[in-house]
Amino acid sequence: MKIFYADFRKLKILEFFKKIEKKENIKIIYACETGSRIYGYNIPESDYDIRFIYIKNKKEYFKFSDEHSVIKGNEGKFEYKGMDIKKVLENISKSKIEIETWFRSPKIYIETEISEKIKKLLPEYFSEKELYFHYLGYNEKLSRMSEEEPLKAKDYIISGIKVLALEIYEKTGKLPENEHIEKIESNSILYKYIKEIAKKRMAGNEMQLNKEAVKLLKEKHEKLKQKAFQMKSNVKNLENAEKLFMEIVMELQK
Repeated sequence: MKIFYADFRKLKILEFFKKIEKKENIKIIYACETGSRIYGYNIPESDYDIRFIYIKNKKEYFKFSDEHSVIKGNEGKFEYKGMDIKKVLENISKSKIEIETWFRSPKIYIETEISEKIKKLLPEYFSEKELYFHYLGYNEKLSRMSEEEPLKAKDYIISGIKVLALEIYEKTGKLPENEHIEKIESNSILYKYIKEIAKKRMAGNEMQLNKEAVKLLKEKHEKLKQKAFQMKSNVKNLENAEKLFMEIVMELQK
């Protein structure tokens, strides 16, 4: 297992993981950070959005009841969500993109051999249609907003980042390696608006009004959504995801 703790903050997060493991009687096999800090629009008050994959005791996977598949909570500055390995592989087999976004995080705290096996499985179940709808989901709230009312800066920013990422995907066939606002390569006027909004937020201006940004986001959102509707849903073979789940469970010690 690889554990990353290049600074004191990461060490604190690892201590937090140990506390969760003991409390929930689980083993964390992958952990990363999501949210404002990986996109570059965090402020001092921002939480640490932590996501992790865990495994339970072996006997839990042979019970009739299938409870305890997701763990959520807040503790101090940590907002966290953990997902059981069975739920993770089930979601991957349905081409849901959430887990893939976890593996794309630039801030990884724990990696294991098991998480590497999951990562290798992801391309087999990738769906372009699911990618578009997942990313556009960040923009749904903003797309319904009036262009005349102030909005939270973070709503502009995350929506803009995801739209910009899809535009890059359309041109290159790949998502940007890093979706941090300072590392996305774009000459779009939308990118300029989003950077300005992020700068103002960092200076303490949370509620902002940028009519041009809202109008542009709405236009781009609708265009990308129409394209997504025309995409075909791929029928996936569940066998390999199920096979990996059984392999992981049977190799558990207890």
